[in-house]
Amino acid sequence: MERNAESLTLYPKKSKIFGVLFLSSMFVAISVWMIKAEENFGWVGLVFFGLALLVGLLLLVTNRFYLRLTKEGFETRSIFKTRFTHWKEVDEFEVASMNRSLLVVFNYSSLHQKNTRSKQLSRDVAGFEASISAMYGNSPQEMAALMNDWKLTSALTAAANSIDHN
Repeated sequence: MERNAESLTLYPKKSKIFGVLFLSSMFVAISVWMIKAEENFGWVGLVFFGLALLVGLLLLVTNRFYLRLTKEGFETRSIFKTRFTHWKEVDEFEVASMNRSLLVVFNYSSLHQKNTRSKQLSRDVAGFEASISAMYGNSPQEMAALMNDWKLTSALTAAANSIDHN
């Protein structure tokens, strides 16, 4: 975690990364055993869990994955892309259960005009438009509260600046 007056950057929790690495390694070993037993389905497992193992290693050795909160919004960084969302483009952060896991979820405000089809599909399937990974160390409840606090502070600052300029 890196914090200054302007931003807070959260990185994946190492214990969660080690959990992914351990499970992926176990399933890679099982897949290799299946391949040796001439079960073709072992190749599917080897590819899938081998990729999960590589992602876990990338998470462990680089700081390329993060969640950064700023006065303007939040930025998520993953293997292939960085995505920035302004606070005003989000209605509210909540916690939802999906497949027995708790996630920080949110719906976009009417100001967010991108990806309308995928947002609608996500809402139809899951009940919300987007989620944030739970791998950043805090519980989903703490993450939702933290992000709502940053969103509120941003709105209050914008309102105060608007009054000062009038």
